[in-house]
Amino acid sequence: MAQNVGTFSFPHTHTHTDRTPGPWWGFALFAALTPVLVTLVIVLAIQVAYAGRLFPGVSVNGVPVGGLSRAEAARLIEESLRLPPNEQVEIRAGEHVWRVPVGQLGVRPDVETVLARAYAVGRSDTFWKRPLVWWRISQEGVDIPPAYTVDEHAIAAILTNAANAIARPPQDARVEVVGLDVVEYPAVMGRSLDWEASEARLRAALSGGQRAPIELVVQEEPPLIPSAAETAAFVRRLLAEPLHVQASLPYWAPTADGVVQRTRTLSLTIDQARLAQMIRIEPEQLEDGARRWRVRLDVSSLRPEVEALAARLNQPAREARFDYDPQTGVLTPLVVSQDGVTLDVDAALAAIEDAVLAGRTQVELPLTITPPPVSTADAAKFNITGVAAKGYSTFTGSPAGRKQNVAVAAARFNGVVIPPHSEFSFNKYLGWVVDATGYEESYIILGNRTEVGIGGGVCQVSTTLFRAAFWGGFQITERYAHGYRVSYYEPPIGMDATVYSPYVDFKFVNDTDNYYLIESEVNQRTEEITFYLYGPDTGRTVQMIGPTILETTPAPEPIYTEDPSLPAGVTKQVDWAHDGAKVKVERIVTDESGQTLYHDVFWSNYRPWAARYLVGTAPAAESAPVSEDGGGER
Repeated sequence: MAQNVGTFSFPHTHTHTDRTPGPWWGFALFAALTPVLVTLVIVLAIQVAYAGRLFPGVSVNGVPVGGLSRAEAARLIEESLRLPPNEQVEIRAGEHVWRVPVGQLGVRPDVETVLARAYAVGRSDTFWKRPLVWWRISQEGVDIPPAYTVDEHAIAAILTNAANAIARPPQDARVEVVGLDVVEYPAVMGRSLDWEASEARLRAALSGGQRAPIELVVQEEPPLIPSAAETAAFVRRLLAEPLHVQASLPYWAPTADGVVQRTRTLSLTIDQARLAQMIRIEPEQLEDGARRWRVRLDVSSLRPEVEALAARLNQPAREARFDYDPQTGVLTPLVVSQDGVTLDVDAALAAIEDAVLAGRTQVELPLTITPPPVSTADAAKFNITGVAAKGYSTFTGSPAGRKQNVAVAAARFNGVVIPPHSEFSFNKYLGWVVDATGYEESYIILGNRTEVGIGGGVCQVSTTLFRAAFWGGFQITERYAHGYRVSYYEPPIGMDATVYSPYVDFKFVNDTDNYYLIESEVNQRTEEITFYLYGPDTGRTVQMIGPTILETTPAPEPIYTEDPSLPAGVTKQVDWAHDGAKVKVERIVTDESGQTLYHDVFWSNYRPWAARYLVGTAPAAESAPVSEDGGGER
């Protein structure tokens, strides 16, 4: 369509004025008003001439529309800006590309907006500037850019699709152990669509008719761990060599040349394949918000092996025991000492993990060593000069079972060494009083009567050892008298000590700076028992005052009890009558300077004891064999 852009033209007019000269000021006024009047006439004339029409020099997207009416310009604008519905717009986001038909995007010429902008050219300036603007438009022209409307739903759909396509969370650099290989994976930058910026860019491009590809705005998010090279190198070092775990245990061993100290070592080897299975690589959050990989060792799978090591290592402390020959002065080890050893399994597993993570290939397991009170090596400190103290008692008339028990119990203390400033406990060394440990049945005090039981005669041993401590001048810390008088422990009365493990004990303290060795001697022929305490002379003097019987109580009448195990007509005495008595024994212990160390009072409250007889009631054919052993207490 040919357009008449035209030029401005005005019809010629002829005026005739008289050249009658006027006042000078009239001429000046005319000269001043003439340009104003001319401009006013021109502006009014042009506005009238182009009322409802676009000014010459105006174009839309390169298409001239000057001089056209609004309706004509609207039709031309719509024709020139109309896009083929299948024309595609290329939209990009990262490596993703979408080609979308403009029809699908709802892109349509915005005729009203473009027309309004074109029609406003030359009309928006002030009245007096318009002539200059019109002249510039006619000379240079003004091109109005295209404008389109778009479908908001289509834009949202495009952005949603793009956001889903490019969304990728940041991925930290990481390390995996595959078999024996350490595989390092690089970090991946995270990315997401900047919705607001992309929406603004897409809308501006589509509404402006942009034909070039439209780049959406993609924002990146860096990973928290950009590199795992250091972690990978660390794990490779962990798997470079196997791990050797060991525990070393010193012990005393007897040899032809005497007792020597040696070391026993238990070990466990963990190869690289096993280590690889135990490695755990976990993220660790730091205080500043950063993150890093933390390598640890899952040592739980080693627990069975470490527990097996503990079972082989753990042992109680064992005191050394010695035999002393007073004739030659020679000490011979009877029992070699042994340190108590405990392997804490949890602590051992932690030590293994710490060692591996520190890059060590050798791990010495932590053992808790508890030395015994007396070690084999302590023999050099004994400084035995002879018998420092002695205790003596007789067990004349004891039945065979009681004699056996005295010998068994006395042997429990043979070779025991009491270290300086330590408390001796009779029950500690006595152990279990049962038939499995060599004890036999004999008469014991049980409640208020004498009965047959295991261990009768043990109190003979505790009584004798009490007397040795008494005469040695040692501090007696725990001693109990029997409830009833026992003939085996007299004379003297009041110098007995009963025990009943683990409830009733006899204890004394070696309150010196010296070691004392206990040796027992049981003479079954003479029915005597003696305890010797070998060591340096204590330098103490012991004075005994008493025994003093403060009061007595006569024995009650005999007690007869029917016994179906005895034949009728047989009467057997099982308990012997003893008067009750309250007895006091005093002891004064002084040192070499004559200073009193102890002034003890040992009380004994013996209840009266009735004689007891068993009266047989069974026919002779049904009776059981009758024991001829006598009665008595432990």
